[in-house]
Amino acid sequence: MLLKNENPNKPAITTKNILNGLESITRVIYDPDGDWQFFSKATDADSDFAVISIKQAIDIDESLLQLPEIKKNTELNRNNNAAPWMIKC
Repeated sequence: MLLKNENPNKPAITTKNILNGLESITRVIYDPDGDWQFFSKATDADSDFAVISIKQAIDIDESLLQLPEIKKNTELNRNNNAAPWMIKC
């Protein structure tokens, strides 16, 4: 699946720190159910999670449009906003 081909109104998970611009998206998960999750390096179990749309995620970080085509149960990471996305093995 290419993120840019996803329904823009489909819900996705992120954190309030990403929504508030305090952290950058450096980790993307396309989970086994076909749902998207957008996290930072600092995301952990104590994070304040939030539900957004795919469109909102792209508005936060347009580089998400550059994600490669991936299958369900795939995670991508990057070191920072300027780094390329890498599929986690």
